[in-house]
Amino acid sequence: MPEVLDYGHCLLFHSEPIQKLAEAMTSPEVKEFLEENYPESAIPAFE
Repeated sequence: MPEVLDYGHCLLFHSEPIQKLAEAMTSPEVKEFLEENYPESAIPAFE
């Protein structure tokens, strides 16, 4: 079972699939996609 951290209403699961998803969603390719396709409605909140 993955480690669960309880921060009130938010549960954070520290599992390998979630970590991989987070890495993919904050990749340079996703940032470029958002900037090119949604320049005025989606601003990446990651570097």
